[in-house]
Amino acid sequence: MTQKLTGKHIAVLLGIIISIFTYFSLGLTCLSLYVVPVSNELGIDRTAMSSMFTVAAAIPIPLSLFSFKIFKMLKMRTLYILGGIINAIGFYIMSISTTVTVLYIGAFIMGFGVFANGYLTGGALLTQWFDKNRGLVMGIIGAAAGVGSLVFSPIIASIIDSQGYQFALLVSAIIVGVSVTFSGIFLIKDKPSDYGLKAYGQSLDQNFGDQSFAAKPGANIPGLSLAEAKKLPLFYFVIVCGFMITTLGQGVSTQQSAMIMDKGFTLVQASYALSIYSLANTLNKILSGVIIDKFGLKALISYCGVGLVAACLIIMFATSYPAMIAFAILACLWSAMSVSFTIMANTFLFERKEIGAIQGFTQVAQSLGAMTGPILAGLCFSIKGTYSLWLVITIVAVVALIGIVFYVLQDKNSYVNTSKKA
Repeated sequence: MTQKLTGKHIAVLLGIIISIFTYFSLGLTCLSLYVVPVSNELGIDRTAMSSMFTVAAAIPIPLSLFSFKIFKMLKMRTLYILGGIINAIGFYIMSISTTVTVLYIGAFIMGFGVFANGYLTGGALLTQWFDKNRGLVMGIIGAAAGVGSLVFSPIIASIIDSQGYQFALLVSAIIVGVSVTFSGIFLIKDKPSDYGLKAYGQSLDQNFGDQSFAAKPGANIPGLSLAEAKKLPLFYFVIVCGFMITTLGQGVSTQQSAMIMDKGFTLVQASYALSIYSLANTLNKILSGVIIDKFGLKALISYCGVGLVAACLIIMFATSYPAMIAFAILACLWSAMSVSFTIMANTFLFERKEIGAIQGFTQVAQSLGAMTGPILAGLCFSIKGTYSLWLVITIVAVVALIGIVFYVLQDKNSYVNTSKKA
C-alpha cells in the first residue's frame, strides 16, 4: 500500500501555490512592466534599470550554497513567514524610491525573499511531501505563477498608467506581505512524519524517513548524497544548464514588455500580451510536467527550445500586434525550461536523499544567470539601440544548449543506478 493524498498534503501544495501566485507574478513577471516607465521617470538607461534585477538575484547565491543547513536550522513555515515580511518591506522601499539607489536597496532586500519563497524552498518542500507525480506537481505550482501574472499584469499596468509606478509597488507590497505570510502561518507544514504521514505515493512499508534536511541521522533515504553527486559529471552539467537557461530566459523575460513597447505599442497593450503570456505559461507548466514525467528531460528541452527560437525570430522581424501575442505565448517556454528542467533534473537524476543541498548549487547557478541576463540584454540594447543583438545571441545559445543536452544525457533519464556502478 502507498500513502494516499490527505488534507495535509493538499494544504502544503496550496500554501506554495498561493505564495507563487502572488510573489512570482508581482515580484518577477510584472516587474518587466516597470522597465520603460521607471527608466523614463528616473532618467536612467535600460542597463541601469536592468541592474535592479541583478541586485535582487545576487542575494540568493550565498543563501543557496547553505540551503542544506538553513533547511535544518529553520522550519519551512518560518522561512515562508519571513519571506512574506521581507518581500513586503522590499516592495515598500521600492515604492518610495525617487532615485535609482533607493530602488536598488528595495531590490536588494527582496533578494532574501527570492530564496525564502522561491522554487528552491518550494521544490524541496514538495519533494518532502510528494513522491508520486512530482513533475505534475511542480508543473502545477509553476502554473500558479502564470495565473497570478494573468490576473495582476493588467491591474498593475493600469495602476502605473493612472497612479504611477510608486503606488503600484505599494499595492504589490500589501498583497505579497499578506498572502505569503498567511500561507506560512496556516498552510505550510514542515514534514509528513510530524503528522504520522509519508510522502504522497510512498510505500507505507518503506522506512525512508523524511527528506535529508529534516530526517534523523542515518535515515535510509533513496538517492545520492551531495558528496556522491559532486563526483559525477552530470551534476555539473545540470548546473551549467541552469546558468545558461536562466541567463537567456531572464534576458528576454525581464525585457519582454519593453520589447513590445519598442515596436510602437502602449504599456496597456504590453500588459495584455503579458496576460496572455501568463495564461500560456499556466497551461504550459502543467504540460511540461507531464512531458518530463512521460518522455524525459530531452523531450522537454527539445519542446521548449524550438518554441523559444521561434519566439526570438518573431520579436525580431514581426511588427503586428497578433505577432506580439504569438511572441508572448512562446516566450513562456523560458519559465517551463528553467523550472521543470533544472529542478526536476536534479530530482529525477539524483533522487531525494539530499535534494535540498544538491538543488542549492543549481539555484546558485540560476541566481548567477538571473544576475547576468538582464545586464547583458541591457548592454546589447545600449550598443545597438534594439534588442536584436541579444536575440541573435539567444538563438545561437538555445540551439547549442539542445545539442549539449542530447549529447550528455544520451539515453539517460535517471542516473542514480548507473552512478552506483561507476
